Amino acid sequence: MKSTREACIDLCNFQMEYLVMITTGTTVEDNETNLETCKRFCGACPTFKTNKLEKFPPQALFCARGKSSTAENARSSACYCPACELFTKDHLNIGHFCTKG
Repeated sequence: MKSTREACIDLCNFQMEYLVMITTGTTVEDNETNLETCKRFCGACPTFKTNKLEKFPPQALFCARGKSSTAENARSSACYCPACELFTKDHLNIGHFCTKG
């Protein structure tokens, strides 16, 4: 039997399959400052690490550059996007930009 935490993660991942990335009209700029911010969050993200997304373009800053070129083969796990400073600053919604973007 799954723990409450595991069941919650499964439900969130299931729901994420049906949601799309939505912004409120702002766009994340593809610049060095944002890339450095991104690296702090993506680098620790379970989806990013498990799928070794640093080896496939665009390697990082998925909210500005688009999903990974290997997204169709990636297995989604926990998502750190909502904790990222760019997520709040640029009024982003949803998450999993590396695989769902």
